[in-house]
Amino acid sequence: MNLEFDHRLFNPLYWHIEEALQNSDIRKILVMGGSSASKTYTIAQNSVINSLSEDNSTIVFRKESTTINDSVYADFKSIALSLNEYSNFFIIQDKKIITPSGKFRFRGLDDSEKIKGISQYLRVYFNELSQFDYNDWEEAQRRLRGRPNQKLIADWNPIDEQHWIKKELIDREEWADLSLELKGNRLSKLDESSYKRINDKGDTLLIKVSYKDNYWIVGSPCGEYGYVDRAAITNFERMRTANPNDYRIYALGEWGSYRTGGEFWKSFSVNSHVGNVSFMTEKTVHLAVDINRMPYIAQSLWQINGVEIRQFAELPAREPHNDATGAARLVSNFLDGLGYRDVVYLYGDASGNTRTAVDNRSFFGVYTEELKKRFRVDARIMHNNPSVSMSGEWINEIYAGNMPFNIRISDRCNESSIDYNTVKAAPDGTMLKQKVTDPKTGVSYEKAGHLSDAKRYFICKAFENEYRYFINRGRGAGTRAYTKKD
Repeated sequence: MNLEFDHRLFNPLYWHIEEALQNSDIRKILVMGGSSASKTYTIAQNSVINSLSEDNSTIVFRKESTTINDSVYADFKSIALSLNEYSNFFIIQDKKIITPSGKFRFRGLDDSEKIKGISQYLRVYFNELSQFDYNDWEEAQRRLRGRPNQKLIADWNPIDEQHWIKKELIDREEWADLSLELKGNRLSKLDESSYKRINDKGDTLLIKVSYKDNYWIVGSPCGEYGYVDRAAITNFERMRTANPNDYRIYALGEWGSYRTGGEFWKSFSVNSHVGNVSFMTEKTVHLAVDINRMPYIAQSLWQINGVEIRQFAELPAREPHNDATGAARLVSNFLDGLGYRDVVYLYGDASGNTRTAVDNRSFFGVYTEELKKRFRVDARIMHNNPSVSMSGEWINEIYAGNMPFNIRISDRCNESSIDYNTVKAAPDGTMLKQKVTDPKTGVSYEKAGHLSDAKRYFICKAFENEYRYFINRGRGAGTRAYTKKD
């Protein structure tokens, strides 16, 4: 069947997905973006229109079956019914649409057993992939087989930089940028804030879009179709100044972090405390370390400038650098690169001074030995770690502006910002260290809180007198005269 549709029905994303669907080298199509980028609707358009002329039997998954009818199924159904003379080609049933060449089936994946039997489909579409588990995705990859040009398609809002999607599907790949416009198709031009990338194996396409790619929000460039939704645009502009983190996630479709309540650092705010914090050549470097091999040895670098406590860098030491020597070497190389030659003040977990039975050396003994190859080191590690609840309460008072000094975090310290923004408080006031299991190695470890601990060790020791005054006098008492530190 030879079909032609008015180009005024489509956003630019439509043409990029269409090309990828016809390319048998592409196995996975990943689409991330803001909440008004028309990701789901555009994928549904491609699927429904293609089903009129070719076999593209598709199973569509949402994590919870109760959300299907009012979300992705509603989009597929409305598109099928809107195709005028072609709408009669579709038979719409409960969570199922029979097409001229196959079918669309809609399922909740609250039970991973439901993935079985998907090899009969040409495409598997994970709507809102961020709600699924890594094992759901991996199981689908294993079971989708036996037919040419089968595709795994997914879309999501990038709410959490620590999500398995970023760690497993994106960060493990090498990506190359592709043109924002398909050759010979001016209608396909994506906004400059978006991107289109392909992995080095050539089997995965990653597209990032935003509301600026939705012509039913911003109108088409030619002004002949679409719609300018001034209320939506005004709301995004208000979000840009009031809550940059939400703007980054929900407007621009970029990775961010999301607060859901019950955070340990309840007074920390990305908007208020994260910004342009650069290295100051004339100030001493304070190095804070928390010792955990998984997911990394947490290392943050700080300076004190008058009343400002400034985190200018982070160096999480992941495998193969997650031992004392490797982690210290990362710091040495980094400071060398900055041209720093002065003393390094070292803070950290008190347990790191415990000697092992293997060679009678402690973690910090080995760590300091490596640092001293290039720097003078002044170890300022407490004999006992500060109380988690009390130190957290005190630092929250600093964040809240109730102390005569303040904390600033560099916007380049992404891992730290996410840690400070999302780590939860336990009922007893301590830090809730939720455990996760690495899907590849099976190793269990605490997901968050390590950079938060490093920060506590540093601030409580560097401002020891002020911290003790707060403990002895109670909340709000640490407002006595500030003693300038370097």
